[in-house]
Amino acid sequence: KDINQQWTFNPVYGHHFNDIMSIAIDNTRNEVVTGGIDGLFSHFSLKNNSISKICSFGLFNQRTFIKISKNGFLLLYIDSRILNFWHINSDNDSAPTLVLQIRNTNSTNIQSASISDSGDYISYSTSQSFFLYNLKKTGVLENPISIQKFKIKNFNIPYITAEFSKASLHLYVLTSNYEFVVIDLKKKCVTFRIKIPFEKSMTFGKSDILVSEAGSVVVISRFFPSVAYFIDIINQKVLPLCKLSQIITCYTIVSNLNKLFIMCANRSLFVYDLVDLYDVVEFQPRIFHVKEDSYFMGMFYDHFRDTLIMYSPEGLTKIELNSVLKFFTIF
Repeated sequence: KDINQQWTFNPVYGHHFNDIMSIAIDNTRNEVVTGGIDGLFSHFSLKNNSISKICSFGLFNQRTFIKISKNGFLLLYIDSRILNFWHINSDNDSAPTLVLQIRNTNSTNIQSASISDSGDYISYSTSQSFFLYNLKKTGVLENPISIQKFKIKNFNIPYITAEFSKASLHLYVLTSNYEFVVIDLKKKCVTFRIKIPFEKSMTFGKSDILVSEAGSVVVISRFFPSVAYFIDIINQKVLPLCKLSQIITCYTIVSNLNKLFIMCANRSLFVYDLVDLYDVVEFQPRIFHVKEDSYFMGMFYDHFRDTLIMYSPEGLTKIELNSVLKFFTIF
């Protein structure tokens, strides 16, 4: 068990990894879905310490975007103006079932979208408007989901990115005018807002909001210029993450460890303790099978094996966390 133990598998299924635009993991079922620029999706199982393909599905389009909810509903952003909901069936080799489509009827493209872990809420934004829906299972085979659009009082600002809280009680929003906003989904109103600095670096497609199960919130913008901020909602502050001067390429929050992992273009791995942001460790792990001029495009945490999995044009790479975490003072 050491930080340099890792594995990479060859992209022999479906699209090539240099065509991947997005990736999502369902930790409750230990499965991964990848989406490519060709509009095709590959569904993999990570059970039994191996990787096996379940099926491929999707449509041939030029752009895809995926987020997954814990109840097995997969939100696909396809074709710029259509949101597709697929229900994943991992019991057999059949493709997921398309259960709902939401079409944006105005002339603007969908810029960003998000789904709650519970699968009860979705939101999306165009360059002009913000949309929020409540989803309910109907139990009817022909129409398994009903949707209800609702408005937030005095708020209709387009956003760069948004993320639901783990309990689906709040929606965290980074607006197009560079404010961080908290929306209470039960009261249907804004309860907190604060300005984010260095706004020019935050744009559609390269900025994210990361939320832990404990409620920690981090706003990150990757590539050049890179910025990362911790949002202290209780004390109403925006705090820059210390010791971070490199170009950020990918990141993730591991809620059960209360840690933030950030990988930079120079392959430095920063690990922040979300309880004490000044408790940070920087590593330079040896990376095999990945070209020196290549970089990691995404990262997620596999809690079944306590590992980070990152993806690059060469495939998936695993880094075990046992050696990383023992350097923290709280351990």
